Amino acid sequence: MLQNLSFGYLRDDNMAVNEKFRIFHQNFVDCYSIAFPERFIKVRARDFGVRWFTRELKRLRNQMVFIQDLYKLHNSPELRTLRNKFRLQYRLAIKRKKIAENDKLIKNALNLTKLIWSLINNRRNIRKQRNYGNISPNDFM
Repeated sequence: MLQNLSFGYLRDDNMAVNEKFRIFHQNFVDCYSIAFPERFIKVRARDFGVRWFTRELKRLRNQMVFIQDLYKLHNSPELRTLRNKFRLQYRLAIKRKKIAENDKLIKNALNLTKLIWSLINNRRNIRKQRNYGNISPNDFM
């Protein structure tokens, strides 16, 4: 891309060095922007809105993913054992954090029964929905 540009202005003795550099730098930045456009990346949605997912859990998750990738690459029994060990450690850490967070929520709850049932229903993946079925106006006559 830079090879298609004209650099004749660099030989111009009437132009100041700072101006030559500014033009060169601007050409370089423009070519860079075209060659490497700005991209937006997606951030893991599972980390948003979950206050209990700490840096320690993220570190454990990254280690587990790294070991899983190694195991997929090399498929050795030692890596399988290590992967299973880290997976268990990660799951237990998440379970402990969830229990601690739920205990904290329960201790600070104004309506304890409502909170406990909402936690249970969240665990069961039940949302408040009303299913009235297919009722037509003629069904009331």
